[in-house]
Amino acid sequence: MKKKFALTSEQRLLLEKLNNDQLIFLQGVKDHKNFDVFIGVMNYLNNYEKNSFFLENEEKLTPDALYAKHAYARGGMEKLSTLRNVMSGSSQELERRESERKKEAK
Repeated sequence: MKKKFALTSEQRLLLEKLNNDQLIFLQGVKDHKNFDVFIGVMNYLNNYEKNSFFLENEEKLTPDALYAKHAYARGGMEKLSTLRNVMSGSSQELERRESERKKEAK
């Protein structure tokens, strides 16, 4: 069963800024028969980020250093999630643009 998700407003804005060639490329990656392998790699990278953070010896870090490492790990995981969501939303953005093009042509 596919997991449903909602794009954030930032992700929708990002999709709007991409040109058609970029959207078609992302759609092609998403529609590729091995997209699940790509998602598996992304999940591995997310787990790596989490594990590298949780393996830190907190006693040897200042609170600021711990906060920075935590923010870095979260940022990396968020960027991977954004990439996945933008790939998944590329089809809808292309459909939206086609619908707008047809409206303007009338």
